[in-house]
Amino acid sequence: MRMPFLGWILLGIPEGMALMFLAISLVSASYKWKNIFVLGFVYSLGMYLIRLLPFTPGVHSLLGITEFMLLLILFEKTEVKVATVVTLISFISLLLFECIFYGLIIESGLVTQEIINTNLFVWVITGYPQVIFLFLLGRIPNTHKLLERLTSKIL
Repeated sequence: MRMPFLGWILLGIPEGMALMFLAISLVSASYKWKNIFVLGFVYSLGMYLIRLLPFTPGVHSLLGITEFMLLLILFEKTEVKVATVVTLISFISLLLFECIFYGLIIESGLVTQEIINTNLFVWVITGYPQVIFLFLLGRIPNTHKLLERLTSKIL
């Protein structure tokens, strides 16, 4: 789905930064906000450009996930297997939060899916809960230790 430029600025960039924050907090106990802002912006810009390409649905997501992993590997010096697990956790968290919050918003009767799809302001506002929860998930103390335990059992 193509994202309007204003939608990218208002929601795409914060979502990219929230995903990057969660991923980096899973990888390490220490993180630099400058890296999160830069990598989140680069990721969101890449996703915006990828969405402009005429691919079959789903290919955009796979390219975005690959871009996200490469950013972690190249700039955060994350091992490939750890970057893979962190990327999956980050994107599954985003998907889960989107399903929960969009479901709650639509079921509450506040807005319809049609309004969300046609009104940029409503689309942006209804997208902020998952961004906030991605940041909150990354703020859970010792998330990197959780990842260490998880990867030691899986890998």
